[in-house]
Amino acid sequence: MNALRKPWLAGFALALFVTALLWLIRTSEKPLPAPTVAAGTPTALIPPPDESGLKFADGEPEPEPTKQPVADTTPSFIERQKEIDRQHLRALHTAIFAYKKAHGHFPEYLSQLVPDFVEEGTLQSPRRGAEKPNGQLLNHPDPGNEKPSYAFEFSNVVFRDGRTFAEIKEVQRAEWGDAVPILRRFGPDKVMNMSYGGDLYETELNWEWDPATLDVVAARGWGPGLTEGEFTTVQVLGASGQPLTNAQVWTDGRN
Repeated sequence: MNALRKPWLAGFALALFVTALLWLIRTSEKPLPAPTVAAGTPTALIPPPDESGLKFADGEPEPEPTKQPVADTTPSFIERQKEIDRQHLRALHTAIFAYKKAHGHFPEYLSQLVPDFVEEGTLQSPRRGAEKPNGQLLNHPDPGNEKPSYAFEFSNVVFRDGRTFAEIKEVQRAEWGDAVPILRRFGPDKVMNMSYGGDLYETELNWEWDPATLDVVAARGWGPGLTEGEFTTVQVLGASGQPLTNAQVWTDGRN
């Protein structure tokens, strides 16, 4: 009652209350002092903050995750690599016949073409590591400094039965003509072939009856083995012992 009768006393009380309230607000915003730790006392490691729920300000792009490099498998990139293989096969084809002209026979290994007939880099494909193994050549590796990426199929190395690769391939060439591959690139898909006559074409592993091979044969012609040499007459008999008409007989020999 007395405070209400004296307005100055009520105002003084109100100002005192507001001052105390502001003091309390300011003291609550001050950071707590770091705890004092005695020397030599082990402390627990503080885990990193969890940023899984971190929000970015409007308009600020989120950082992209680090991407691991992947092999380029686009058709254009693969075709560029194949074109380098074609260039290498053409250069090796020229070098092989230049070696034969100089020495009177084919080389035993492609590495013997370096450095007189071709540069060392020509023996390597840009698609290294993607080739399929060639079982026939695994036991006859090139002793050069680095294994060539291309298979040389007219090598002067003895392959089997006392005959060289070149001698065996010449038997095939007598029938298939110059379409017989002299170099092959065993890629991840089809095999790239360089023929004896200098034609580039792609086939499955066995090239003999591949449609691409027959196209080369149609352009170059079959070898003399289909019209020259010894021949065997084959007659197909039915269950009754009588010859069958319109019978088709296929023979396939690789050597």
